[in-house]
Amino acid sequence: FGNVSSLHRLGIESEKLMNSAKKTNS
Repeated sequence: FGNVSSLHRLGIESEKLMNSAKKTNS
C-alpha cells in the first residue's frame, strides 16, 4: 500500500522534528 509508506515517511519526518526541537530546547 502506498499509504503505509507515506505514513511511515510522515512518522520519520515528525521524529526528525521532535529531535531537532529537543536539541534547540536543550
